[in-house]
Amino acid sequence: MKNVIFMASSHDDQQSQMMGEDSFFTAKFIEGALSVKIGGKVLYRDIQGFIADEFRSMITQRPFFTTQNTGTEVFTEYTEAMQALREEFYPETIGEIENEDLLQQEKDGILGEAKSLDDKVLVDKIDKILAKQDALFVEEGVINTTLEDIKKTLLNYKISDQIVDTFYQINFSWDKELSDIAKSPKLLRMADIENWSDKYLIKVDRKTETVQQPVSNFSRQLLGFAFFESMGMGEVEKQKPYSLRASHSLPYDVVLIEFQPNNKLSLSPFFGIIALVHSETQILILFHKGIMIKDAWRHFTIDWDSLNWNKQNYRWKDIIQNPTILWEKFLNETIQEIREYLVELT
Repeated sequence: MKNVIFMASSHDDQQSQMMGEDSFFTAKFIEGALSVKIGGKVLYRDIQGFIADEFRSMITQRPFFTTQNTGTEVFTEYTEAMQALREEFYPETIGEIENEDLLQQEKDGILGEAKSLDDKVLVDKIDKILAKQDALFVEEGVINTTLEDIKKTLLNYKISDQIVDTFYQINFSWDKELSDIAKSPKLLRMADIENWSDKYLIKVDRKTETVQQPVSNFSRQLLGFAFFESMGMGEVEKQKPYSLRASHSLPYDVVLIEFQPNNKLSLSPFFGIIALVHSETQILILFHKGIMIKDAWRHFTIDWDSLNWNKQNYRWKDIIQNPTILWEKFLNETIQEIREYLVELT
């Protein structure tokens, strides 16, 4: 066998974390393959390096690599079709990635030229880099005013779809916090896997749990089950996320939207959640929409265990310039989903 490249998503005492319907490892493999420029070659070592960087600070899962190769084997050539796929999969990050790449290229250029340039020229170059980074910051007061204006707009929101408006009324709640929606296991896993506490003004709380460690059949046969029992090797302590909270609150961190039926006992209520995770320059908007479940006599609630989150990352400057980004598309999609639910009754 000439070349061997083995990539495992985790060690045998860990679980592969999921992101919606896809594993985090699979998602990062795809991103790694789509992270070069058109016309370039995607090497297996590039993908491996990309995955390793993404998992570097993750506690609950570490990929495992075994190779017997030169390191220059080509996975594929980056084509325009792959570029289109990248734009389809990650539309919200394209501009961010390209801008970060440009900044990094300028920084690399400064490092490469540092030995040959005098201090004055270096100061000018560094100053230009910092000016571009500083331009991403927005005054907190401007952000707060924008969010309050969005709240006023939503409180006056009218359902434009005649069918939905006939059978449902819309209500908004602003008193929920990120810690309240942390009841969603998938949200907690996403925060842990993507290291939100390193990127945003957020705190992910963890606790230590004792879990059963899987032991391979080969090891059981070689050493015997009694050996593992006597050594206590069937259990291992792990840190798991159990809550998250904002370390710097906005005027609101969560918008809960309820679509309640207008005196129609046969209809189920719908809901939507918009959650904001932010830094001083970026905002990660989390979305979920769905139907409530009945848990008591004429009482409905949210099934937190089943929530699947969509997310989009923006600069605060984007939200300031176009506040409807925060809610318009999501509300339209939710109303369309309710319309389809009603039409199916006919």
